[in-house]
Amino acid sequence: MGDGFVTRVEGWGARLDAVIQAATERPFSWGEHDCCTFAADCVDAVTGTRLWPAGLGAYTTSVGAQKAMFACGWQTVEDALDAVVGHRVPVLMAQRGDLVLIPAEGFAGAAVIDMTGQFAVGVSHGGLLRVPVLDALAAWRVG
Repeated sequence: MGDGFVTRVEGWGARLDAVIQAATERPFSWGEHDCCTFAADCVDAVTGTRLWPAGLGAYTTSVGAQKAMFACGWQTVEDALDAVVGHRVPVLMAQRGDLVLIPAEGFAGAAVIDMTGQFAVGVSHGGLLRVPVLDALAAWRVG
């Protein structure tokens, strides 16, 4: 995990677009469709590799999500992205398909840079959240 040896698979752009499109039709659900599981699905689409631990998603509440992160040794979503994705880049160098940390609903959550390259798309209680990439707090290269 986080070793930087995964690459982007052929057709990753269409695969990522499909994940984002499917996310627009799903309600928020802890452990099934939240910021971490969405980010994991996006990384899977881009790299064809499941980088997240098998236990990701084994929770049904925000408290459960925190406990799952703590069990992996992570205190924050940022810690999780450092451990799993690993290759930080300056926000200004982030590209389509990369992950970013965005301010959302009083916390910071994982999001993926969409097809325009100008917005990060993440999952929130209010549906799919679009935030300008330049508002991101940190960025990680995927593949």
